[in-house]
Amino acid sequence: MDSGKPASPLLRRLVAEDIASEAALRAAEQDLGHSGSSVIAWLAERKGTDLARLAGAIASEFGLPLLDLDRLAEMPPAGAGVDPEFFASRRLIPLAADNRRITLGLADPAQIMILDEARQRTGLEPRAVVVEHHKLAARLKSGGAGMAELALLDDELPPLEFEGEAPPEEDTAIVSSVQEAPVVRFVNSILLSAIRQGASDIHFEPYESSYRVRLRIDGLLQVAAQPPIGLAAKVCARLKVLARLDIAERRAPQDGRLRLRLSGRRRVDLRMSTLPTLHGEKVVVRILDSGAALPGLDELGMDTRQQRDFASALAQPQGMILVTGPTGSGKTVTLYAALSRLNALERNISAVEDPCEIQLPGINQVNINRAAGLTFASTLRAFLRQDPDVIMVGEIRDAETAAIATRAAQTGHLVLSTLHTEDAPATLARLRDLEVPPYAAASVRLIVAQRLVRRLCSQCRRPCAPRPQDVRRQGMDLDALPPGARLYRPGASSACGHCANGYRGRVGLFQVMPVSAAQRALIHAGAPMAEIEAQAELEKVADLRASGWEKARQGITSLEEVNRVTATGLSVPLAADRAVK
Repeated sequence: MDSGKPASPLLRRLVAEDIASEAALRAAEQDLGHSGSSVIAWLAERKGTDLARLAGAIASEFGLPLLDLDRLAEMPPAGAGVDPEFFASRRLIPLAADNRRITLGLADPAQIMILDEARQRTGLEPRAVVVEHHKLAARLKSGGAGMAELALLDDELPPLEFEGEAPPEEDTAIVSSVQEAPVVRFVNSILLSAIRQGASDIHFEPYESSYRVRLRIDGLLQVAAQPPIGLAAKVCARLKVLARLDIAERRAPQDGRLRLRLSGRRRVDLRMSTLPTLHGEKVVVRILDSGAALPGLDELGMDTRQQRDFASALAQPQGMILVTGPTGSGKTVTLYAALSRLNALERNISAVEDPCEIQLPGINQVNINRAAGLTFASTLRAFLRQDPDVIMVGEIRDAETAAIATRAAQTGHLVLSTLHTEDAPATLARLRDLEVPPYAAASVRLIVAQRLVRRLCSQCRRPCAPRPQDVRRQGMDLDALPPGARLYRPGASSACGHCANGYRGRVGLFQVMPVSAAQRALIHAGAPMAEIEAQAELEKVADLRASGWEKARQGITSLEEVNRVTATGLSVPLAADRAVK
């Protein structure tokens, strides 16, 4: 930029015609680069810009026709060979086509550079026509072009408040310069949509020629948006700024956190992780909604006996209760449901997590901070000097934490924690791997293994009468089904309009194993896991599949869903022709 004058002829025209000031263009060029086209996109989203005059200036500078889309009651047919998704992803509108040429509407001169790509895709000679930015966005959105990111242009999108420290000074200019930019509203709309739909994770995934955003809802990923590949770096940078990460570092993984304040007093914590991939940085955002309602023990999905055994263990003054299962199986919710029951004025309860996912008044909660030397082991030692009654450890990951936790369980404290194991008996073998001696492992009072399955929508589920061969194929014992029993399957394509693929929400499958005197003797003797499993069977401890079969018989979930979670490879759909009306 020379003598404060814009370098681009187009930008000089905008200043001369009083469409934008030199100060505004100078700030935009500094923050967004010296590409006149990127500044145009910035201006188009800036309040107060006369979009009609802006489109006219672009048309005059590039010698292109100008078209008012409002004069077109309907979009004319674009002709054969035109891929709507391709043009929508490039923010172009096909206006007309014949055997030789295709007419494309655009709002930003940067799109002229991709006309060669349009020529290769269609085999037609492209002809550009300038249209107004907001009218182009409205036509793309109403035309169902598959561009979910255009929902960010909705003026009714509520503002989000991001709590925490202000970004560093070098980032402040970037943040302030893009407050009006589409990428900001896109990120906000994705975050809000994910929270409203109850998603647990958001995946921002760049590939060689595409970019997609997926939400994990009820344990399964589903596509939420497929924005243009050009947005990938900008979205990543925006998320990094919010999480106070280094936006210049693109070669190493980074982890960060941020908090959203929604309506009222509701706050949502977000954990963010970046990972360099072949085609850019993938970002995964974990949603920790501490304001969500915490279920009670009777709402988790345990049967009457399991609830009784769990409540009995919680009533003990000391010992250890372990909840096991893979990541995302609901272990933390189960622990906090237990803490909620124990939470009383006469008890001192302390919890340490990485990070705290659920906030519960009356509980002394600590976040792990390894940079400050605050680990699970060091925090546990501090807890023991704080006169605790109940201690909750988010996860036992190493031998040191396991040793301190089991020692606390032996010395008059009730300890609750989690492990990653396949089932309840395997937990005792895992403690052995963590070098916990048998006498210390015997302090375990109860082990809960759990999984989460999708719950059938009660409005559109369909009963079916399973055939014996179907039941065997599902790995289920025929004797477990009484004569005339019905199972249920999801309704066709969300027939009720209130669920996803016939499922709505999730429910737990549980194996609740009290550690009996006989099992404690096996632990002291260092018995192999097979003997502990055999003892559990003798004591009629139902495993996860039995818990799933019972919920399938009750119509809470489908047998296919049970097998998806508990026995990969057995999930074969029941015969459709046996549906019961």
